[in-house]
Amino acid sequence: EVFSRSKFSELTERNFSASVNLSIEDLVGLQLSMSFSSPRLLGDKLGSFRETLEGRLFELFNSTTFDLAQKFELLVAQRPE
Repeated sequence: EVFSRSKFSELTERNFSASVNLSIEDLVGLQLSMSFSSPRLLGDKLGSFRETLEGRLFELFNSTTFDLAQKFELLVAQRPE
């Protein structure tokens, strides 16, 4: 609705899918990039957190690699011609 009232009222939607193979180390890195579990917040518990997370992931999934399916939606707004 916001775009319909703007100069960029012509909308095009695109959808993309991608599959990414991640290691346990990659997943731990992603988790540590979150503000609520950053290395700064974990402080001296970082090593223990990393070790526990790696162990639990392997225990739960019995694998060191994970296929992550990702979906992306892109909305392009343009001026009408």
